[in-house]
Amino acid sequence: MQITPKQKNRGFTLIEMLLSIALFSIVLTISMGAIFTIIDSNRKTQTLTLTMNNLSFAIESMTRDLKTADPKTLSDNSGSSLSLVDQDENYIRYRFNNGTIEKSVGESAYSDSYSSIISEDVIIENFYFAVVEYGEGSSLQSTSNEQPRATILIEGYAEITERIRSDFAVQTTVSPRQLDI
Repeated sequence: MQITPKQKNRGFTLIEMLLSIALFSIVLTISMGAIFTIIDSNRKTQTLTLTMNNLSFAIESMTRDLKTADPKTLSDNSGSSLSLVDQDENYIRYRFNNGTIEKSVGESAYSDSYSSIISEDVIIENFYFAVVEYGEGSSLQSTSNEQPRATILIEGYAEITERIRSDFAVQTTVSPRQLDI
C-alpha cells in the first residue's frame, strides 16, 4: 500500500453553500409572489365570469319577458319594480329586494311568490327600471304613436373574499315586439 500525498478535498465551502441557499431563497420568494398573483388573478377572473353569467341570465330573462309583453301593460312603479303581462296573459313582476333581483309569475297582478334570479354571490347595489316614451311618464293611457321602451340599470359587485371583488354596471333598453299603434 502506497501512501499518497494528501489529496485536495473536493466539495463546497460553507460560504459557497450559504450563498447558494441565499440565491435560491431570493428566486423562490420572487417566484412565489408571481404564483400568488396568478392565483389571485384566476380567482378574480372566476368571480367576473360568475357575475357575467348571472347578469346575462337575469337580463336575458327580463328582456325576453319585455319583448313578448303587451305594451299597454308595462309599468315601472317609480323605478323600483317592473310589471307586465306576457303573451300567455301571465302577470310578471321584477323587483329589487335585499341586494337581489326577484321575479314573480302568476295569474293575478297580486302574486307574492317571488324568487331570486341572481346568485347569492352577486350583490346588487342599484337596480332601476324606467318605462319611457309612452306619453307622459309611464302613463299607460296615452294616445301617442310611440312604442314604449323599458330601460334597465343594474349596478353591483361579486365578491369571493375582501381582496377579490368584481364591480359591474349594466344598462339595456328593450321595447316590446308587439306594436301598439
